[in-house]
Amino acid sequence: MMEVIGMGFLDDAVDEIAQDSLYRRAWYAFIVLFGVVAMLVATFYNKIVSGYPGQYLLNETQSIRSIASFANTSGPYFYAALPGIIFAKNSLTDIIDYALLITIVFPFFVIVLNGGLVGFVSVYTLPLHGNALAIFYFLAPHGVIEIPAFSLVASSMVLFFKRGIGRTYALAFSLLVLSVLLLVVAAIMESSVTLVVGSLVQALTNRTALHMIVNGTSGALT
Repeated sequence: MMEVIGMGFLDDAVDEIAQDSLYRRAWYAFIVLFGVVAMLVATFYNKIVSGYPGQYLLNETQSIRSIASFANTSGPYFYAALPGIIFAKNSLTDIIDYALLITIVFPFFVIVLNGGLVGFVSVYTLPLHGNALAIFYFLAPHGVIEIPAFSLVASSMVLFFKRGIGRTYALAFSLLVLSVLLLVVAAIMESSVTLVVGSLVQALTNRTALHMIVNGTSGALT
């Protein structure tokens, strides 16, 4: 019975994405907005970091790092729970976004905040990871799922202009179900594939850079 209900919600979500061009355009726009904000924050990092927005993003970044650090030092049992912790944090954001769709403003806030956090983390962790390519692979594998998932719910706010409050929340709930399922996949990816691929790229690129520096220095000495 639960499977039938779940599939019904998913069918509603897929139908809405396929049939409503206004919703699709809003979904694409929120995905683009996420990326643009991330690039702007990364570009103007030095100016942002000294202000209140920078301090807020710094606190969020340190919170994320503390979770990752705790997972690394707490043994395999906590590490096994890491996907659940990531999912709980992301799905809570999704649910709050759904509840506050009526404000119209809050969905924009969610996308801007998370986009800004990605841009901030990219620059903040550069000394740790050594190069931008490694950072890309620490963010991209799960990000390509996570960003559209968040945008699925946020873009539901445009439905108010066509469907009314009741129908909008009914349709948005089906989109929330789809988004949460995607966040499950993203959390598993982030705690496994992302870590492996990112660490591998970091090791290879930093080793290559060190090799080039050593050879360049040796060549200069000879």
